[in-house]
Amino acid sequence: MNRVQRLMKMQKKKMTSRNTQCVAKDVQKLTACLRRTEAGELSGKKMDEQFLKDDVMIKYIHGLPCMAVVMGVLSQILPCLPQTGRKLSPFQILLLTLMRLRLNLPIQHIAHLYWIDRSAVSTTFTNTTDVMLTHLAEG
Repeated sequence: MNRVQRLMKMQKKKMTSRNTQCVAKDVQKLTACLRRTEAGELSGKKMDEQFLKDDVMIKYIHGLPCMAVVMGVLSQILPCLPQTGRKLSPFQILLLTLMRLRLNLPIQHIAHLYWIDRSAVSTTFTNTTDVMLTHLAEG
């Protein structure tokens, strides 16, 4: 084995060691995140009116200019939203729908954010978009 090959082998070992350390740090971060989630720190119950604190966040998530417009849309569709026993508030239903429309988030991801079943997200999204189409297109 010549000198160059030995140096390359040593460098490869160093890189493997660094990669292992990086992976270990990532595992630690994910474990901490999971613990916070299990403790309820990141639960979907926090995805409500208090979650949106400024107009920049509202515009990014909803595509609407301010909270007053979001609340106006909610007041228009609220009487027509299905009143079944559910874990989500009407605001969370609207937020879920607008997030899916604006950000094209996968149903699986939204289900994880709100701690509900994928089928519940799909049904909620479909029902809410139908209500929005019917009642917001009339004006």
